[in-house]
Amino acid sequence: MRVLACIFLGVSLFGSDFIAERSMQTVTQTPEALMWQDDGQVSEHKMSYKSALSYCESLGLNDMNDWRMPTQQELFRLVDTQRTPTIFPVFAHTATECYWNISKDQNNRIGSIDFSTGKSLNTVGIDHTCFIRCVRKIK
Repeated sequence: MRVLACIFLGVSLFGSDFIAERSMQTVTQTPEALMWQDDGQVSEHKMSYKSALSYCESLGLNDMNDWRMPTQQELFRLVDTQRTPTIFPVFAHTATECYWNISKDQNNRIGSIDFSTGKSLNTVGIDHTCFIRCVRKIK
C-alpha cells in the first residue's frame, strides 16, 4: 500500500509542473520556467526544419516575440509514455507524429521527438517535414 501511495504522489507532483493558460494558448512548465506554444498551429502544419526555425523566430503569440525552437531535452520532458499521443494531457494540441527540436547528433542529423511513440529520432534530410511547438524562457 505504501508503494502505491508513493507512485501516485510522484505522478501527481510531476503532472502539476504544467499550467495551461487556455486564453493565451500556452502551457507553462514551472520548474524549468518555460512557456510552450499550445495553439492549433502546433498540430495542423508540418514544415521543413528551416521553415520551423524561421517560424519560431518570427512567432508573435500573445505579443511575445522571444519564441525559439526547443532543445531535444526540453521537448523530451513533455513525453508521457502512458498516453497517446505521448505528451502530458495538459497540452490541448498535439499531432501523433514528429516534432522538430534544435539539437543535432554527432553526424549533424537534426533531431525530433515522435509523439506517437515518445522516442527521439534523428532525421538526415532538412527537407523532411515535422510539426513544431515553440518555446520561450519566462523571465
